Order: sequence, then C-alpha cells, then structure tokens
Amino acid sequence: MTFVKSHEREALILRFVEDWEYHEIAAATASPIGTIQWRIFNA
Repeated sequence: MTFVKSHEREALILRFVEDWEYHEIAAATASPIGTIQWRIFNA
C-alpha cells in the first residue's frame, strides 16, 4: 500500500481494517462524505 496516497490509505484502513462506516470516517477526518467515498474508490 505504499503507492497509495496517505489520505487514501487512512480512509482504506479505517473502512476495511477498522470496519468504520463512511459517515464515521467523514466525521473523524472532518471531510465531506463524498470525499471519503471518492478516496476509497480512487485507492
């Protein structure tokens, strides 16, 4: 996962390793939910 950008890596880890929902990741990172969805899709 070293080729993935750091903010995308963080979103991936929170979503698939920690099993967080999109809205939880958005709240924790102070980002819009659409941004989080895009980061995970793009990664």
